[in-house]
Amino acid sequence: MSSIQDIKIMIDSDKFAQANKGLNSILLKEPNNKEAQQLKSQLQQKAYDKNIQLVDAKLKEYKQLFKDKKYSQLIPKLQKLQAYAPGYSKLDKFVLACFKEYEKGLNKSGDTQIKTLLTKIDKLTKSGQGNKAILAAQKAALENKSNALYQKIVIDTKRNLINYKLKKNKKGLKKLNAPSRYEFLKKLYIIDKSYPKIQEIMFKAKKDLENYDSKQKKVYLREAKIQIKVLFNSKKYFETISASKQLLNSFPDNSYAKKYYKKAKKSQIQQNYIVAYSKLTNQT
Repeated sequence: MSSIQDIKIMIDSDKFAQANKGLNSILLKEPNNKEAQQLKSQLQQKAYDKNIQLVDAKLKEYKQLFKDKKYSQLIPKLQKLQAYAPGYSKLDKFVLACFKEYEKGLNKSGDTQIKTLLTKIDKLTKSGQGNKAILAAQKAALENKSNALYQKIVIDTKRNLINYKLKKNKKGLKKLNAPSRYEFLKKLYIIDKSYPKIQEIMFKAKKDLENYDSKQKKVYLREAKIQIKVLFNSKKYFETISASKQLLNSFPDNSYAKKYYKKAKKSQIQQNYIVAYSKLTNQT
């Protein structure tokens, strides 16, 4: 298994796959290893930044294709790039611009077929059959690979489905607590991770979840401390030790739990001694 120092060197050398493998190995054995967690975050950010650099270089290379109006060649190339930098707004805008220009130059011969498909997709979406709507769009895209407009329809179908579900559940979302709201939005995010709107909503939902978790931890900490003190004052030392251990599992550095754990241990020993001495005295 690679050491933390080895992994730092790998990250500095842009050996992201090896570094990621080493970090996963460490975190599997030590899930609470803060240094490994921080390195994991740094690795992900650096890898993404590296991908952005590669994408930017490719975009410069592809500008000529855009100027030459070779959209059918350009669009598949850009879609491959989106896998390397999901959510990169510069790339997403370029893709949509290509689709828009490509659309303008299409022959009208395929309009009837496209309108029929769009009507079908709209009905499926509004009847709560979002997955079928996406499958219909994807099937049409496979059958019409030479027509990049169908690829755009797939993207639009996914984003329209997200918009539809957000609008339909607007009131309900406000009533949900942060974890439930986050889980609901995460399902929408998975539909199209490159959609800027759902990215922004998910970012806010994640912040809300972090704040919620922080508040819940404070409530748990306060109640756990009260419980420990009550148990100790009631001379329930075994239960005090258990409660202190439980708190330390969640907060390993909590001084309050450590203090009462030691006090309860000491008091338990004294209590056991007194009980044992009492029994011995009664026997003689």
